[in-house]
Amino acid sequence: MDAAGILPNRPPESHTMHDGLSADRKQPGTDSLGNAHHGRELEDAKERTHQPWAEELRNLLYDNE
Repeated sequence: MDAAGILPNRPPESHTMHDGLSADRKQPGTDSLGNAHHGRELEDAKERTHQPWAEELRNLLYDNE
């Protein structure tokens, strides 16, 4: 991120929403994940573990947008 000049000199009080890339988490400031990231994580949990709650939670997440 630093070498590419993405968000250079990000101040410690900044807040950035991103998609879960591990390099984003190494930057200073507060970060948060968007619903797209949470939706993909829940879809993965549904497919890998076949847990019904994962699909129910994903549907709830997108029903409230």
